[in-house]
Amino acid sequence: MSTLYCSNSTCQSPNPLENSFCEVCGLILAKRYLWAVGDWIKAFQTGELLEERYLLKSTQILLDTRPAQIPQGTEEIPPRIMPYLKLLPFRLHIPLVYSFLPSPDPEIDLDVWLLEYGALQLDEQGNLKYPHLLPELKEVWQEATPLRQLIWLQQMARLWRPLQGQGVVSALLNPFLVRVNGPNIQLLELPLDDHKYHAIKELMNVWSELFKIAHPAIADFCKNLGEKLEKGKIPHADYLISLLETAIADLALNYQYNYQIMTATDVGIRRKHNEDACYPPINQLKQGNQPQDTLAIVCDGIGGQDAGEIASQLAVEQLSQNLTTCFEESHHQSFQDWVENINQAISKTNDVISQRNDQEERTQRDRMGTTLVMSLARNHEFYWANLGDSRLYWVTSNSCQQVTVDDDFASREVRLGYGLYRSVQQYAHAGSLVQAIGIMQSEQIHSTIDRLLVSDQGLFLLCSDGLSDLDRVEQYWQIELLPILTGEIDLSTACDRLITLANEKNGHDNVTIALVHYQIEPSTSEILPLSWVDIETSMIKLGSAEVLVEEPQPEEFFISSTPSDVETIANAEPLTEENSPQSPKAPFWQWAGLCLMILVFLGYTVNQWLNKTPEPQPIVTPNPEITPLPSSLPSLIPSPSSPVVTPLATPSSLSSPAITPSVSSSPIPSPF
Repeated sequence: MSTLYCSNSTCQSPNPLENSFCEVCGLILAKRYLWAVGDWIKAFQTGELLEERYLLKSTQILLDTRPAQIPQGTEEIPPRIMPYLKLLPFRLHIPLVYSFLPSPDPEIDLDVWLLEYGALQLDEQGNLKYPHLLPELKEVWQEATPLRQLIWLQQMARLWRPLQGQGVVSALLNPFLVRVNGPNIQLLELPLDDHKYHAIKELMNVWSELFKIAHPAIADFCKNLGEKLEKGKIPHADYLISLLETAIADLALNYQYNYQIMTATDVGIRRKHNEDACYPPINQLKQGNQPQDTLAIVCDGIGGQDAGEIASQLAVEQLSQNLTTCFEESHHQSFQDWVENINQAISKTNDVISQRNDQEERTQRDRMGTTLVMSLARNHEFYWANLGDSRLYWVTSNSCQQVTVDDDFASREVRLGYGLYRSVQQYAHAGSLVQAIGIMQSEQIHSTIDRLLVSDQGLFLLCSDGLSDLDRVEQYWQIELLPILTGEIDLSTACDRLITLANEKNGHDNVTIALVHYQIEPSTSEILPLSWVDIETSMIKLGSAEVLVEEPQPEEFFISSTPSDVETIANAEPLTEENSPQSPKAPFWQWAGLCLMILVFLGYTVNQWLNKTPEPQPIVTPNPEITPLPSSLPSLIPSPSSPVVTPLATPSSLSSPAITPSVSSSPIPSPF
C-alpha cells in the first residue's frame, strides 16, 4: 500500500494514501500532483516509486509522497526549462518547475522535469478529477458564459508576446496543451518552438473549433474575428487584444456586479505588537461596484517594535486618501489612467514614510517600512497592486490560485534563471524582501500593478504572510473559503475562521486578511449579441483602429511596462529576413529612390565629419554582469523577522519600470 507523509516538517508521519488528514497532527495532507516532462518517464510503470518519493500515478503524472522534504534543485538550468523561470510573473498561466529526476547516464540528457500547478480539482478520495491534471479548453468551453469565453481568448492573446519572446509561443497553438484552471487559461507545458517566427493568425489552430460552438451572444463577433485572422487582417497581438477588450467591455454592460469586503487583523500568539494594518476598518462590511466602494488594503509593517506599526498605519491612511480624487473621476478613467493613478498614490505614500524616516534620522536597521497588497474594482475590472510578500489569491468554485509574486530574493533568483522556486526558497535569506514601501525613495521602488477581468462569482483574498506561510491557503481553501461561495458562511464568520487557522497552524506572526467577494448576474433575461460593426466603430472612436492589411506582417517586439515582458523581450531574438514571413516586394523605383537618399545622407555626414573638430567623449562604464545571489548575501529589505540593513546598489538591469501593469506600450488599451 502506498504511503503519503505529512507535509508538517515537525511531523512527517506516514499515512495511508486515501487519508485527507494526518493521523498524528491533524494537518490536511498535501496531495501535490506533478506533470513530468521528458521521454525517460516512459521507461517506468504505473505504481513505481521514483527517487523514493514520487509515485507514478499514470503516464506523466506523479504524486509527491514526501511534500515536507525539499525538492531537488540544480545550479544548471537547461535552455528548455529556462522559459518557465523567466515567465514566473505569469504564474496564473504558466506552471512552476518543482524538481527533476536526474538522468541515469550523466553523458546523456535524460532528465525528467516535474511541473506544479497549484491547487487542482480532486474528488472525495483525493484523486484527480481530470486524467491530465486539468481540463482542455475545448472540454469546458460550452459550459462557460459568453463573457468568460471572450476573457479566455483575451488571456491567450495577452500571452502571445511574452511566450514569443522566450521561444515557446507554440504552446498556445497546441489544443492539447491549452488547459483551464478555474477562470484562467493554464498551459500544461512549454515546448520550445521549432522555428523562430509564428504569425498571430495561427491561433486559429485552437480557436477555429471553439468559434463554431461559441455562445450565441458572441457568435457573430467570433465568426468575423476568425475570418480576419485567417486572412491575415489582424496585423499583430496588440490589435487582437484591443478587439477582444472592446468586445468584453461592450458585453460586460449586460451584467450587474456587486463586491462585498470584510477585513480582520490579529496580533497572533507569539508577537507583542501588531505591525499589520488594513482597510476598510475591521468589522465594517463595504459593498458596491465602483472603486470608492471596493478599495481593500493589507499592509505588514517592517522595522521592529513600534516602527513597523507606524509604517503600516501610515500606508493605509495615506494610500486611501491619495486615491480619493481618483474615485471622484472614476467614470472617466481609462485602464492606463487607473494604472498611473495607483502608481502615483503608492509613490506619494512611500514618500511620506520615507520622509518621516529621514526626519526622525532613522538609518539602516532603524528605518521603518511596510509591505502592500491592495485592490479595487470597477464592474468587471479588478485592479491590484503589490510590493513585498503580502499576497493576493483568487478563489472560485473549483480553483485557488496565487496571483502575486513575492518581492523577495527567492522569486528574484527564479526570474533571473538561477534556480527552481521550491529549492531557492530554502536559502538562508530567501524570504528577505527586495522591495517595500518607505525604506527607499520612490524612484527606487517598482510596484506591480495589473488588472484581472471577472465573469462569474468568486473571491479574492488579500493577506499578510502570517496566513500564507507554509502553503496554508492552498491547503485549506476548500474548507475555509469555498463555503463563502456556496453561501454556507458569511464574510465575518470566514474572517474569524481564517484568523484562527493562521494562529493554530502558523502562529509565528501577526495575521491580517481582507476578503473581497464578488457576484455577477445578467441584467436582463437575454444577453444582447455583440455586433462586429459596433466593435470596429467603438475602436475608431477610441482612436485605436489601424489600417488592416491583407498580407501578414512581421511582428516587431515592443517593450511593455510589465517587468516580465522587459525581461522576455530583452532575451528575444529580433526578427530577421530569415525568420520573418515573406512580404510583398517593393517596386524598383522605390528601391532606387531609397538608395539615392542614403547616398545623399552619407555624403552629407562625411562632409560634416571631415570639417568637425573631435571632442573628447566621456567614458561610459557598462553595468556589471548579474551574478547569482549567494545564500549568504544580506537582504536589501528584510522580512518582518529579519534585521533591516542599508539597501545595496542594484544593477539597472534588475530594475523594473515605475509602473508595471500588463499593458502594451501602444495607444491601444490592452490590459490583462
